[in-house]
Amino acid sequence: MTADYFEGRLNPTVSGIDALNAMQSILAGVDVEGGLGLIARVAVESESSHAGFQLALVVRQLLDSSDHNGGAPRELTREEFDFCCGLATSVVASASSSWGVPVPSSAESLMHRVAYQQLPDLEEDCYVPRSLIIYRRIAPALRHEVGFDFEEAFADSYGLSLDEYLRIGMQAYRWSLGNPGKPFSPSDATPVGCTQGDVEKALALLSCDYAAYRSMLDVPDGRNSQFEPYNLNPFRKAPVLRLPGNEYLAPVPAFLLRRITHGLYYDLIDLDRPGYISLMGRAFKDYVGELLKGQPDLAGGSDGLPWVLHNSDTAVVIETITRPFGALGRSTGDPKHLGQDLSRRGGVVDMVGKLSGFLDSPSELKAVIEGKRIVGVVIALEDFYLANGPMIKGIVDAQLDDRGTRHGMYSLQLTHVGGLEALRALSSQSGKPIADLIALKVDNVEYNDVELDQFARHMALAHPDSGNTGLTPSLFDGVVEHYLGT
Repeated sequence: MTADYFEGRLNPTVSGIDALNAMQSILAGVDVEGGLGLIARVAVESESSHAGFQLALVVRQLLDSSDHNGGAPRELTREEFDFCCGLATSVVASASSSWGVPVPSSAESLMHRVAYQQLPDLEEDCYVPRSLIIYRRIAPALRHEVGFDFEEAFADSYGLSLDEYLRIGMQAYRWSLGNPGKPFSPSDATPVGCTQGDVEKALALLSCDYAAYRSMLDVPDGRNSQFEPYNLNPFRKAPVLRLPGNEYLAPVPAFLLRRITHGLYYDLIDLDRPGYISLMGRAFKDYVGELLKGQPDLAGGSDGLPWVLHNSDTAVVIETITRPFGALGRSTGDPKHLGQDLSRRGGVVDMVGKLSGFLDSPSELKAVIEGKRIVGVVIALEDFYLANGPMIKGIVDAQLDDRGTRHGMYSLQLTHVGGLEALRALSSQSGKPIADLIALKVDNVEYNDVELDQFARHMALAHPDSGNTGLTPSLFDGVVEHYLGT
């Protein structure tokens, strides 16, 4: 059935299940390679209005639909493709189901699902340099101290160095941008100094064939590692498709870039899970320390102590966590799933409890915080959108109640690390210390539920004389060029 058939039959409030069925019908019998080529061309069009999550969902349904329909393949038209992208939005924004799975229909859960599908792809300017700083600058200096030599483990397990892997991934990414819609061979993705064999080893991590992709289309249950961290979209885990004839295609090149930088987490964690978690926890805390470096009245950060920023009346006490949510929590927005993730060992609730315990225990920082109101901040490395909103904070409060405690702080701020990065940039532009900016936020009721990065952007727009509003910290300057080339 064509897009014209459905266009007059689907209303603006179409359910996710109806949208999926319509997309499956439109894509039935479409030539897979031709359809993938069209998607890849649109993905690099500068004027394209289609988001990465839309493109990826059309890829998903194209591969799924082609497995269930016979007959001679036909061409996917641009009109059909554009219509399918609109249906993809209806799937993600469905109020009662996610890929056919019942989910809460509350506005908060719906906003959560939409945010965790759409927002990760809008942060390329931050997640690429951030990942390189953590994995190529900070973590290597800690590997022997922590007891996990992740570089050696990576080379032993995968047959190439981490730097070779990054360079090969970047070569494939740049080739895909320069040749939109065209498949590449291993030789096309071979940078200077690497062999075709190295490329094939890297692509074994980054790619899958159609059959393997289809095998990953079930709903994650939290026990199958192939769904971590990529929700219901395995295309994030395997952003390159292996085509017949030993050729490869990256339908959404931006997904490949995210996979070889931010997605390194998931190549490494299976090598030594406890060692890796320990290494990343320490490396991320040190990364936060680098963002705070040069701030007036900075204390702590060593010997298990939190970072503390303070001014005359406020002490901002900072704890870090790498991963606040698992696959189901991100995908469904179900308060039950979110509560399970937030309350797991070493999770957000534990970090809030750690902040509270620090306030009541003697330490070298006691004099720093004495007599000041306390603002606790928990910063996450992995996606933590809408963290300051009433749903997630309400779940944290409920979990603390179940443990018979309250955090007892003047204010609690939960944020993705992008919030601190934006505040650091705003601090540099405005000349105001981060402690003063956070004090300003918690003193204004209209900012209570606002994310830290949104608050920083609002302040930058309200005071344009403080500098540009890009809000990327100077820590990022030259990082991508240094590690990945121009």
